[in-house]
Amino acid sequence: MGSLHYPTVDQVNSWDPYLRVTLTFSSKEGTGKSSTLNLRMPIWTASNGAKAALNGQSPSVPALGMIGLSMLQFKQFFMVHICLRLIPVVTWDIKTGSANSIADWRTPIPSLYNNFLVSFSQEYGNSKFAIAVANQSIALDVFPETGTDASAHTIFRLILNDLSTKLSTANDAFGKSVILELFYLPGKVLVQQGKDKNLGIADMSSSKDSSVFQLVPGLDGKNTTVSFKSESFKGCFVHSENIVASAGMKLVCSPESSDAGFNQAASFVKSNGISQHHPISFVAKGATRSFLLAPLSSFNDESYTAYLNITA
Repeated sequence: MGSLHYPTVDQVNSWDPYLRVTLTFSSKEGTGKSSTLNLRMPIWTASNGAKAALNGQSPSVPALGMIGLSMLQFKQFFMVHICLRLIPVVTWDIKTGSANSIADWRTPIPSLYNNFLVSFSQEYGNSKFAIAVANQSIALDVFPETGTDASAHTIFRLILNDLSTKLSTANDAFGKSVILELFYLPGKVLVQQGKDKNLGIADMSSSKDSSVFQLVPGLDGKNTTVSFKSESFKGCFVHSENIVASAGMKLVCSPESSDAGFNQAASFVKSNGISQHHPISFVAKGATRSFLLAPLSSFNDESYTAYLNITA
């Protein structure tokens, strides 16, 4: 055949079920003999939908060898090599119900989600604090290092309340109504629990009215900050009790007269999320909650578990 160059493998990701490989080779003319190209396929691939192209043409693909996996084998592979990211002690049950395949209870995370992962912080002196999830409540915490348990607790996904509007990045959400989904708790969102009450966490499906905020320019007047204006309680904003670690986050209504202290406590610096989703990431539907799945190789110092209890 001549010389065979190294193959090029496209990025493997959770939302594309196909593995795409490009082989480049040169042929020697004048031999008058045909050549056979044999490819060894990864054990975790399946033969369904296999296609090949040679210089833009579609040659016939011969019958493939035994490269499929049974459902049980695939579950074992998936659970050993795909790990749960940053979850406290919870019920690890996955109920498949009437699912015919793994795809019925786990959903790939699109790469576009990374464009809307954000963190929000406040500074006091030389210290920096981020809005974080702590023990099922919302509070300020010391701004964490990347690749730690704490880092995932400070990341939110901006979701537009108006699903008909399409955005490219989180910066396009200014002036729009948004919902803040927790990065490490898919399906859980930040919610308002009333005037002068702490913010909480609830299921997105059951908290539509209390989870919507308008993302507006920071009340402190700085062009680097944003504020969260409640759409359920007129004139109220997300407000930190104090700019220190463990300070609670409440919904507080603005005073009638201008108050610099209030404006500062209701203003936050928006930045890109400290971490992002790995290209091979999924959301798995649990019995009581959903789980974030990611490859073990994507972890640094985070906590994780490698197993789920899968039941019908």
